[in-house]
This record gives sequence, structure tokens and C-alpha cells, in this order.
Amino acid sequence: QIFPIHARQTRTDPEAPGRMEQITDQLEEVLLDLRAHPQIELAAIVADGDYANISVVETVTGHGFPLVSKLPRNANLKYLYAGEHVKRQGRKKMFDGKVNFHDLRRFEVVCETPTQRLLTQVVWGCHWKRKLRVVVIQQLDPTGTVTGYAVLFSTAVTMPAHEVVALYRSRFEIELVFRDEKQFLGSQDVQVRSQQGIEAHWNMVMLALNLARLEALQAAGGGQGLVFSLEDMKRRAYNALLAQVILS
Repeated sequence: QIFPIHARQTRTDPEAPGRMEQITDQLEEVLLDLRAHPQIELAAIVADGDYANISVVETVTGHGFPLVSKLPRNANLKYLYAGEHVKRQGRKKMFDGKVNFHDLRRFEVVCETPTQRLLTQVVWGCHWKRKLRVVVIQQLDPTGTVTGYAVLFSTAVTMPAHEVVALYRSRFEIELVFRDEKQFLGSQDVQVRSQQGIEAHWNMVMLALNLARLEALQAAGGGQGLVFSLEDMKRRAYNALLAQVILS
């Protein structure tokens, strides 16, 4: 289950830097805040492909956290050379050809089902100038032909491929938080105009959502197989209140 911690408004100052510079600055502040709370165990920073740029990568890894994100299909990646080095002057050979996502024979097959194949390899990211754990998710038709694929990566090269996929897929849980906050908790029904007031409203809404999720987890005895529905919880609470009013 996902529990939102804090919401922060992006800057509205006309003199604020560009979008990516602003995101990097605010990410720096968030990571500094998280390091001040060692009880929060942070496995990784997860973001979609729009944030897979060198400034975000350096900001996240500079604080000692791995970044999990998505790569474009034309990403410039190279295989690492693993053979013997010829005794000669100059730097040792580092790379062994460019990665072609249509020919992944040098990738390791992690698992395969009738509809999906998971492959992984540690390669060199030329744009980021660092090693990356790359995971390719191929979609297969009934004949085993690849019909599409997605490319994920982690800056932690020792991270297992399954964990990279699980962490990236967990990002979509954020959309469920936005849905519940807007439809059932009134996150958009705010009349204050100051940044402090807006952020306080958002975080009170998040607190209410977290309490509801916590109640559902406790009722399920740990949350194994729990399907959370804030709409159901809100309806039950309303029915209980209405029954109490009638009986009183």
C-alpha cells in the first residue's frame, strides 16, 4: 500500500528557473529533508522517463540513493568490454559495441511467460557517463514474436531486474492517490491562496487518506491481498453516521 508523505507546490515566482532546474532544486531540498529522518528507509527514487536526465541522476545519486526510471528507445548505451586486454600503450578497452534493442542476444533472460519476456544487462550509459542496470520488458504475441518493449534502468547495478520492474510499476499507485484525493477527499476544494495554506490543505487531505488506508490494513490483518477502496470506506462511514442519527 502507498502512503503519501508530503505535498509541495512548485514555484510560481516569474524569476524561478526552468522546469527541470526547478525540479532538481526542489528534489535537492526533499532529499535533504529525508536524510534528516533516518527512520524512513528509502529503497530508491522512482520517476518516469521525463526525469531520466543527467541533472536528476546526479542529484539523486549524490545523496546516496539509486534512481529507477525509464529510457527512450534510442538511448545511447554501450556494452562493457569483459575480455582480456591486449598489452599495449594507452587506455584499456572499455566498451564492446553499441546496444541494439532489436538484437538482445547479449542480454540475460531473467524470466519468460507466453506474453512477456524480461531481459537485463549492465551497460554503459553514454549520456549519464555511468554504469546502468538496464531491464528490457518485451511483449510477445501467441507466436512468440516481440510486439513491443519498454526499457527501464537503475543506477544501482546490483539491483535485481525484478526489483527494478516492481519499483517502477509502484509509481502508478500515485495516480490512485490523486484519484482518491480529488474524488472523495476534496483536495481541490480549497479557498486559500497562499502557498502555505494550499500545501497545508493538501497535506491534511493526505493525512486523512493515510488514516483510511491504515484502518483498512489493520482490518485486513496486514494487507495481504487487500484491495483498498476509499469510496467503500466513505460509504460505510456515512451509513454508520446516518444510522446513529436515526437511532438517537
